[in-house]
Amino acid sequence: MEVLASGEKIASKQQRDEAAAEIMTLLAGVPVVGYHDEQGHLILPADEDEDDY
Repeated sequence: MEVLASGEKIASKQQRDEAAAEIMTLLAGVPVVGYHDEQGHLILPADEDEDDY
């Protein structure tokens, strides 16, 4: 890892790729609760109890 004069650390591409792979492994078990439509808006599933208010 490279350290700049300001003290900021810069990760190598290999380190970033390894971190990304680890994150993808951690997120593999997380359920997807929404999706993005054609305009890029996040669409979430409707709350089944929404009409009970």
